[in-house]
Amino acid sequence: EPDCPGIAVNLAAESLASEHFLRQLVAQIREHGHSAARLWLEMPEAGILPRFDAFRALCLALAELPCKLGIEHFGRQFSLIGQLHDLGIDYLKVDGSFVQDIQQHAGNQVFLKGVCNIAHNIGLGVIAEGVKQELEQQMLFELGFDGVTGPAVR
Repeated sequence: EPDCPGIAVNLAAESLASEHFLRQLVAQIREHGHSAARLWLEMPEAGILPRFDAFRALCLALAELPCKLGIEHFGRQFSLIGQLHDLGIDYLKVDGSFVQDIQQHAGNQVFLKGVCNIAHNIGLGVIAEGVKQELEQQMLFELGFDGVTGPAVR
């Protein structure tokens, strides 16, 4: 679809345990290479941590392909950010619990600005999940976010 800039597909963390899944995923992306640049694959942060080596293998397998790879629901395991610089992922989707009513939570503002700075310094985009109000959206862009998702997006 030419009007569709991209589509995000959530991958279950359990799929990292399947070499068959990884081979099939790579084969399908290669087969449909003309559309793969619009494909954004996401895995939840909580599922990656216990399977970090398998996630690294996924990153390596997808490195030469035109799709994007990101981590969703990011922020609860912030220490993970130090391990991301050499994986070849493209973006982080920050958990919606950090962005709700952001204009009223100075601590979250400081935290999110720091996440954006670190992520940008290692070449990652930063997207906010679950943005419900236009005021949240404005503040998130001021803090350094590259994009937002949620009901406020029109």
